[in-house]
Amino acid sequence: MQVRTIDNQIVTINIEAFLKYSELFRFVYECEQTNDVIDMEIQSGILLKIDQFLTQMLPENPSVIPKPIPSTDLDSFLNPIESNFIKSLQIYNIERQLIRKAADYLGIDMLINLMQVSFAILFIGLTPQQFIEKYQLKVNYTQELQNNVDQIFEKIIIH
Repeated sequence: MQVRTIDNQIVTINIEAFLKYSELFRFVYECEQTNDVIDMEIQSGILLKIDQFLTQMLPENPSVIPKPIPSTDLDSFLNPIESNFIKSLQIYNIERQLIRKAADYLGIDMLINLMQVSFAILFIGLTPQQFIEKYQLKVNYTQELQNNVDQIFEKIIIH
């Protein structure tokens, strides 16, 4: 299946992989039973990364990610394909956020969860203030920020 991306590139994706992992994509695909190129609001590089990951995951089932996450050791609860995918993404790169946004757009829940875990493990064992200092973030730390972080991650990580 071919997709025209937001940067006007035509990307061929593995339809079998997308249909396996996305209920939303299955619905779109059933409605658009044509040979036309489908337009999507995703950058080509991000779509290619997602396609490659889902294609590698085809013979696998997504890992059950424990909540709260017990440790920063990804290998203890992810399969090797998921673990290697996470390790291939840079911590400081916006790529993780773009993949998360694209996964949400495509309805790929397992990838949404994986991206959330990849970020949440950075917080384990750290207060928000320690996190900001450790990763040298230019953020004005306030009580409101603390409350927002606590609310977002209360069910994902152990404090």
